[in-house]
Amino acid sequence: MKLLSGVWWSLLVLLGLLSVSTTAHAAFPVWTYPPHSQQPIQVEGVDTPMGLAIAFDSKNRPYFLADRTGTLTGKIRTLRNGLWHDIDYSSTADWTGAGDKFYAEIAIDNSNALYASMSTPGNTWHLLYSPDITVSSPVFHTYDILGIANIEKNMSHGDNSNPPVILEWKAVGPREDRWRLRVYIPSKNSDGTLSLSDTLTLVQTRAEAHFSHSGGTPSVVSKNGKIHVTYLQERDASGNPSNSSRIWVATIDRATKNIDHHAHLAQTHGYPERPHSWADNHSMPVIGITSTDTVIVLLGTHGETFPYYKATSTNTTSTLTNQNSNVPKVNKATTYVDLVIDDGDTLHTSYRTYTGPLASPGLYRGVGYSRRPRSATAWDNEKVLLAPDVEVFTNHAVPHQRLFMDRQSGRRNLYLVGLDEGSNQGICHNCPHQLFSAYPTPLISTTDGGSSWSLMTRYDLLGRINDGKTVQRITFPAIPNKYPNEVFYLNATTDAFGLTVSYEVVSGPATLVGNKVTVGTGTGEVVIKAKNSGDVTYYADEVTQRFQVATAAISNLAQGKPAYQSVTLKYSVASRAVDGNTGGSGEGQVSHTKEASAENWWEVDLGSVSYIDNI
Repeated sequence: MKLLSGVWWSLLVLLGLLSVSTTAHAAFPVWTYPPHSQQPIQVEGVDTPMGLAIAFDSKNRPYFLADRTGTLTGKIRTLRNGLWHDIDYSSTADWTGAGDKFYAEIAIDNSNALYASMSTPGNTWHLLYSPDITVSSPVFHTYDILGIANIEKNMSHGDNSNPPVILEWKAVGPREDRWRLRVYIPSKNSDGTLSLSDTLTLVQTRAEAHFSHSGGTPSVVSKNGKIHVTYLQERDASGNPSNSSRIWVATIDRATKNIDHHAHLAQTHGYPERPHSWADNHSMPVIGITSTDTVIVLLGTHGETFPYYKATSTNTTSTLTNQNSNVPKVNKATTYVDLVIDDGDTLHTSYRTYTGPLASPGLYRGVGYSRRPRSATAWDNEKVLLAPDVEVFTNHAVPHQRLFMDRQSGRRNLYLVGLDEGSNQGICHNCPHQLFSAYPTPLISTTDGGSSWSLMTRYDLLGRINDGKTVQRITFPAIPNKYPNEVFYLNATTDAFGLTVSYEVVSGPATLVGNKVTVGTGTGEVVIKAKNSGDVTYYADEVTQRFQVATAAISNLAQGKPAYQSVTLKYSVASRAVDGNTGGSGEGQVSHTKEASAENWWEVDLGSVSYIDNI
């Protein structure tokens, strides 16, 4: 018998505690930042950022655009045959830095044409267009946009058969008069390109620019030949800079480009910390339309609840009326509102919520959520979906969030992407970072209309794709750390009937024959992948495990230590088990307890408490 020391025994126990359930949560918040040991890094099976903007194709495959680390620069991440796949568009323009923009936009129409906008060096904005993003090698075209772009997205009951309307904010003057708002009405050309020649200028100056890193993503929606827009203006009624937010709405005829209605709707709270400043994009309003063509607007604020407006006539903004039912129901400080309207016309909103007094110590910022079913007379009580760890943050955190909806027929699952930008003011103690990109980006979702939310996995997303395939799950147990020259066998399994698992050494000092692993003479990390490519019924799946190869030689803790046993056969004394001879045959060469009995025992006294890695 050989007893081996192992310095990683406690680590293996810890790793066993890192699994996270992805079933629906009854408790809130769903996710806490900064991440602790119990928190997953966004989508299971992926250790790189997922992207801050999401769109879904006609089969409900997700497409992720942009992250805060630059990992997705020049790439769109999606799922192909069950596995993550990056579509490269980097050759279409100079996209340096574009992959880390938190205000990137992405949309996919009913024909699977993709539209995306991001800024690039020199603050130049490009529109990326692909006539069909679902083909194996998508074709891309790039168009210059003069200013910040906001793309119409599938977040309510708008017309997704036409190319999405694009709003463009262009800097044309000093801060208070800076932004011109132009409306692009794209059309598709027969050669697979896009025409952006149909435009109209809605506001010549003073429109607050749309930086949609949080909430505020639906600024435009179109349906049945009408385009509905909402935006924020930075001046008061007299044309003076103001810390109030003037919310405007407009309705445009898509065919004629005539403006049917354009008016100031309401005034809301601006930036309370800057009494002599102007309104800003914290107060951006959002717009949507129901299945019965009723336009809905939530007014943005900075420090108050969000007023809820509903039109009394169909397919127009001209009859929007205050419903005197603000979000959330409990009066508190909020900002960065978002809006989704599902198949049943339930209104869903996420926003930054404050759990302490505004602009004071003890201010912790989280992401709140509320909904209003079609027949309800008020909004639900707030649920906090993402929250800072109050034991770590001594003042506040700054979460960004965006709400999206997929295309799963009859369900229309909601997704919330959130992250914390950190702080450069030293207010987060024991945090791994203090700046942007400090923490992971969790992707959480609800499948029951907002009652419960859960962290998403790749398997969850695959299960919602409508292409007739079944999700395959490979179970690959963790591998204990090893020593040079060790030999062991892998035992991964798959739940896919009739399929078997194969293995690959991705990196590190080890060789593989079948499921037999031989550790080499080197040291360091070994990465092994268990995989199956799937078939016509099942998606592919792959799971990786890592282990370390020890830098120290094998140590037999028991060798030469006092050993005892219940009874001895002739010369096969207890000490033979710890004499260093591992031959294992011949009388007197092994320990032996003479006869089989459930009462027999053998023991060794190691002399001290020791970590045991192998026996």
